[in-house]
Amino acid sequence: MCKPCDVLILQVHVWHYTEANLVEQSIKEGSGWVSVINTVVKQVKPAIDYVSVSVGGDSLREVNPTVAFHKTLDYAHRQLPYKRGVPEPRVFAGEYYFDLR
Repeated sequence: MCKPCDVLILQVHVWHYTEANLVEQSIKEGSGWVSVINTVVKQVKPAIDYVSVSVGGDSLREVNPTVAFHKTLDYAHRQLPYKRGVPEPRVFAGEYYFDLR
């Protein structure tokens, strides 16, 4: 029988990530608008490893939703401070939803 303390685990990576909602609104309102992506992400020390972004609603009503989707990811990436040793890309879509209004 194996006891938990008898098992040695090597090569495990633990990443620090956050979810950022309302990124589209953060883009529209500008850097002065208080949101996770505009204010929190830049202030966390040591820097966050990855950011998960919710994408949907207004951005998918655009003429070309693919451009709006990439604009959202690019904006989030620009807010994320560089962190050595963390593989890129560091921003990803954690949620991609359609607003049926």
